[in-house]
Amino acid sequence: MNDNKHRGHIAEFFACYKIAKEGYTPFLIPHSQAFDCFATHPISGHNIRIQVKSSNRYSTSGKKVCLPHAYYWNLQIGITKTDHYKFNEMEIFALVNVEEELIAFMTAKEASRTPSKITMKVANMEHYTFQRAINMLQ
Repeated sequence: MNDNKHRGHIAEFFACYKIAKEGYTPFLIPHSQAFDCFATHPISGHNIRIQVKSSNRYSTSGKKVCLPHAYYWNLQIGITKTDHYKFNEMEIFALVNVEEELIAFMTAKEASRTPSKITMKVANMEHYTFQRAINMLQ
């Protein structure tokens, strides 16, 4: 298994862990689907589709200078990395940095504003909670 695939699996388990801590029941689904997992509300049974993205890449400004502790997540898919997600096939993106055990949850609508890459400062990640994303869906 290559390092990127391994990192992706770890990120999926980490996202499920964080979702479970919020009181939802997470389920990983087989790969080759439009999303990686879904979370079920414990009372209503409502399902939320979640795409998990992992990154360990520092963001650069084009001049190859690192932004103050920021990461980026590539949203292009496929072997050629030229395809884009169908943002209507999921509700939430879980943006994970495995090495630092950080996660930010963003609605697909928010992610669709920059359909090829999301950049976020680490200091801002704590504000993008799972509950915040759920509230934005309602």
